[in-house]
Amino acid sequence: MDLQIKMNKLLDNWQEVRKYKQFVRDGVLVSENWEKQHPKILFLLKESHSGFNDISGPMNIHHGASKDFWFNVSRWKFAIYHLYKDKNSKLTLPKNDELDDFIDDIAYINVKKLNEERTTSDDQDLMWYASNDKEFLQKQIELISPDIIICGGTFKFLREIFNADEFENIATLNISKNKNYSRSCFSFKKRIIIDYCHPHQQFYEGGAEALFYELVELLTPLDIKKIIGH
Repeated sequence: MDLQIKMNKLLDNWQEVRKYKQFVRDGVLVSENWEKQHPKILFLLKESHSGFNDISGPMNIHHGASKDFWFNVSRWKFAIYHLYKDKNSKLTLPKNDELDDFIDDIAYINVKKLNEERTTSDDQDLMWYASNDKEFLQKQIELISPDIIICGGTFKFLREIFNADEFENIATLNISKNKNYSRSCFSFKKRIIIDYCHPHQQFYEGGAEALFYELVELLTPLDIKKIIGH
């Protein structure tokens, strides 16, 4: 059965059980393009805003509520694909006009499927949804079957969704210039989980350039192909 058909059945059942007023339908953007990608990258985000309830189809990186969001998604995908092909790649930040105008080969899901059109997220509220919808979220992630999960400020929620005791830390990058926190990678069921920030991180010191190079520095020591098994 086609992936999108299976996803629709899961989301239909989810909404039938929960009856959320504004239900967010997310998953892979374009299933046929997703199937061709290696490695397959899932962005795990918090919740949707501004009536953005149907997250599917090609996304124009020049559009969106944040001018940074889709550009950062595209840049991070660029870094991962090149390091997957050659872990010794010497990468530089791609210019905006070097990126494809549309992105259609990733998966993108939110922890919270109820869209209340909030302008900010509350971690306690999100943890409740991660716990309450744990079984549905597990099924959605396993159905998507990503090789790499980028947690956009959502790693603590992924730990709630799955058994965190099975996460093995395989890389850590300390960020001294931004005070007291780090980036980390974990392996889990032949997947790489990246504990990272949200792509809409417009006030980060160093901006998009710092976020790109920190991701590259974090991933460069890893043999991505070996870890994910292909």
